[in-house]
Amino acid sequence: MAAGGAAATVVVMERFDVVVVGGGTAGSVVASRLSEDPACSVLLIEAGTGNPRDAVQDPNIWPRLRGTGLDWRFTTVPQEGLHGLRLPYPRGKALGGSSAINAMMHIRGVPENYDAWPAGWRYADLLPYFDGLVRPAPLPPDNPFFATLVDALNDDGRYTAIHHDLAIVDGKRQSAADAYLTPEVLARPNLTVRADTLVLRLIIENGACRGVELAGGVAVRAEREVILSAGAIGSPHLLLLSGVGPADELRAAGVPVEADLPAVGRGLQDHAMTGLNYAYGPNPPAAGYRPPEITALLRSSTAAGGPDVQLTAMSVPYQPAGLPVVAPGSLVAVSVVLPYSTGRVTLAGADPGLAPRIDPGLLTDVRDVSKLVEGLQTARQVMTDPRLTAWRGPETLPGPWVDTPDGLASFVRHATGTYWHPYGSLRMNAAVDLDLRVRGVTGLRVVDASVFPGGVSANPNATVLAVAERAADLIRTAASSS
Repeated sequence: MAAGGAAATVVVMERFDVVVVGGGTAGSVVASRLSEDPACSVLLIEAGTGNPRDAVQDPNIWPRLRGTGLDWRFTTVPQEGLHGLRLPYPRGKALGGSSAINAMMHIRGVPENYDAWPAGWRYADLLPYFDGLVRPAPLPPDNPFFATLVDALNDDGRYTAIHHDLAIVDGKRQSAADAYLTPEVLARPNLTVRADTLVLRLIIENGACRGVELAGGVAVRAEREVILSAGAIGSPHLLLLSGVGPADELRAAGVPVEADLPAVGRGLQDHAMTGLNYAYGPNPPAAGYRPPEITALLRSSTAAGGPDVQLTAMSVPYQPAGLPVVAPGSLVAVSVVLPYSTGRVTLAGADPGLAPRIDPGLLTDVRDVSKLVEGLQTARQVMTDPRLTAWRGPETLPGPWVDTPDGLASFVRHATGTYWHPYGSLRMNAAVDLDLRVRGVTGLRVVDASVFPGGVSANPNATVLAVAERAADLIRTAASSS
């Protein structure tokens, strides 16, 4: 049966040992590593373009990539914690996925984040896999504002600020596809990459995933397994379209149930972000954008499992959705990187052409509001350092008159968005087992940020790389022992 229950004739056109759905960060890693074995035929399917490089190479163009053809251009459902605001929800739609359109920040979580994960996925287990073929490095320290801000944060004694790594090599963005799907890799006879190709559903027969159905009634068979790497939004969406998820919700949407798996789509989390805007001081930065260059982590009064608030400075003003356009200036972004709030990915209907319903549940737990208020207070305090006056003008958002915890909490409710870091919608020990196999369906694994069993005190892309590298090892070991 096709998604939605309508009978359809599906013609099997090709067969591969492994079919990887999604050419983003994780999919690029898995397809590259599995195709190192010349005896394993691999098909990598990507819905977006297979050649985004010319459009994304300039590291300073990142703010203008959202909303383009390289973005799925999703929107959230109304956010209860933000007075019903709908937020744009960019997700990369190209080889490299979101690593082709993000701000290139490459930061590991702290060890205690991963040590709360299940056995086999803790810090010592993942440490050999971090970075892989990506070659991140800090930008040259040629911006005195950022260097002085790092000094001001570190001199406080309560925080550790760093010039963090960015995925920039020789002055150009290095996406996961740039690192893992090089011309030499793409020339392997056992690796086939199909871009601009949309997967409509997984083909599940008698509890086993046998392949994928593409538009036009064409199917591709997987002789060993299908690897779902469509991301924390795309992977649960495709499972739901294929009849794997909460049975009552599937029936209500008109999708035949293949496996009743209530955990699918649940547990979605994201990093809520707000910030302070400052007008430029007497010495403004050079014209043009630069990627975020520094990061500081702090522990709020409700912290558990690691630092839970991240401060990031950049020469791009913060523009909250629904508020008037702000003047040019610098931003100190404040984000909750270990949130309590959770949300869901659900179906809008059985038609694969319908975007999923995305509800990150931002600020539905009041403790996350408190974390952001503490982070704003900390950022304000640091920005009063007299060493910063040459570069920092007046605070323009929210403005110095918003000076009480209640006032800041109200600001947070009206001026918070998302850091676009979704994870956890197909968690280990819930939707998938510790080998990342989907529960109740054989021949199917998930490898991407959706399987995170908890948060990390950082931007998630570096962790996705590590998870994908370790997953590739698991898959190769399973194949060799079968």
